[in-house]
Amino acid sequence: MKLAMIVGLLLILLSVAVVVLGLVFNGTLMPEHDIMAFGHHVATVNGAELFFAGVVVTAVFFLGLWIMGVGAHRRHLDRKDLRSARRDAAEASRERDELAAQMKAPAVPAEPPVDTGRHHTAPR
Repeated sequence: MKLAMIVGLLLILLSVAVVVLGLVFNGTLMPEHDIMAFGHHVATVNGAELFFAGVVVTAVFFLGLWIMGVGAHRRHLDRKDLRSARRDAAEASRERDELAAQMKAPAVPAEPPVDTGRHHTAPR
């Protein structure tokens, strides 16, 4: 669950970094764009290629958001299950203690049934 949150956050940061680096280092609106990163020429792309690269970066961003959401939901369910298990364990412990106290208490002899000499019969 933590892993999903970390992977999602890394994907989001990666997509934001690509956009920021693209805007900072390549701020031209020419038909052909030279993509540079840290002073090195990476590629030359046209407008359509740049558009689809933006689509891919956006998809990676939303994939990161989705993974973080799944991780957060799973973590919520795990915590809910843990709370439920702790509640059940506390109840079982309380019942165990009550039964142990009952077993330690002196046994009260059961009264034998009283025979009144009459037999009960169902009315006809």
